[in-house]
Amino acid sequence: MREHIFSLAVGPFMTNCYVVGTGNGNAIVVDPGFDAQRIHHMLVEKGLTLRKVLLTHGHFDHINACTELLSLCGGEVPVYVHENDARMLTDPSINCAHIFSGYTFHPVSNCQVLHDGDIVTQDAFSFQVIHTPGHTAGCVVFQCEDLLFTGDTLFKGTIGRTDHYSGDTLQEIRSVRILADTLQGDYLVLPGHEETTTLEQERRYNPYLQPNAGELTYDD
Repeated sequence: MREHIFSLAVGPFMTNCYVVGTGNGNAIVVDPGFDAQRIHHMLVEKGLTLRKVLLTHGHFDHINACTELLSLCGGEVPVYVHENDARMLTDPSINCAHIFSGYTFHPVSNCQVLHDGDIVTQDAFSFQVIHTPGHTAGCVVFQCEDLLFTGDTLFKGTIGRTDHYSGDTLQEIRSVRILADTLQGDYLVLPGHEETTTLEQERRYNPYLQPNAGELTYDD
């Protein structure tokens, strides 16, 4: 499946947006934060039709290209987000839009809510929803085969910040530890920012996955 994943770093915080070819000329886009035209160009270039949008959480830098992208792709595309973050798709006072001066917030409609354990299927691929609250109350990781789309839950060597609306540091640490303990074997981690890593590498070296993780705080 890895050969069918195309990534773009978009917007001022270089959010990782993923275009996933699912077969039969179809695609799922994960976290279209900015640059709808670039994302649409990649879909066209690869000969793909957008069928679904998956959001790892509701922060502005992960959602703001949704509306324009859907318009470019014909409009009738469902957007999936965890129920605890659904309000963030329309409320700029809680989705960090105020941080991005010079950018207009575009509310996201046509939202379908997700719950822990849900499975979103497109063609031959299934994306399982793993609820990982902490960065936001509705953060999720999408597991597909040996891939983890972790959004801002888990990064190489660290975890997502927790100082914005509905963030909770101890809950974030708990979420990543449960993720690492529950999933057996290794996975390619596709995070919301910066470079990829693997779950096994994070088990070994990420300080938040070590035995003293409960004593750590994150306040960058």
